[in-house]
Amino acid sequence: MSIINVRSDELADAYLCIIESMRKYQEINNIRGQCFYNALYLWNNIRHLKDCNITLQAVIFLGNDYTTKQTILVPNHVVVMVGDVVLDPSWETYKCQERHYFKEFEFAIKFLNKKDRKALICQKGIFIKAQKNINSFLDRNIIIKKSDYFHKQAEYVENSLKLKFHRET
Repeated sequence: MSIINVRSDELADAYLCIIESMRKYQEINNIRGQCFYNALYLWNNIRHLKDCNITLQAVIFLGNDYTTKQTILVPNHVVVMVGDVVLDPSWETYKCQERHYFKEFEFAIKFLNKKDRKALICQKGIFIKAQKNINSFLDRNIIIKKSDYFHKQAEYVENSLKLKFHRET
């Protein structure tokens, strides 16, 4: 086995291609509510990087969808964290403008307006459960039975990357 030296910006470009392909698949197929499988797929593809603190993280998501003129509040969204950087492979949240991710309930509450604050307080248990589920998954290295969606998206992403990188060589 040989060691390949790759610049960090080249790695970042490669992972952005994965994320873009994932989002494109989700947009084409109008995929919603699959953030755990989206984050899991991305995490599986980048967790082997050395010297990077890469983990799955349950967050509270807040964004504005200008096309529908709605505020989107998701109390149990899952993303990949690389250090302090959020990688959100979910098209459903990425399409929103003014995206905010909160790892702590108290910070989200302070940030929200009165109406959204009330809605989030009612969903605090959902956020806490999501955090516990992610922590249990990471602590125990639980094998997750992957859904058909997971496999179909993986196939789409891998085929997209083959086409992209085949054209560039």
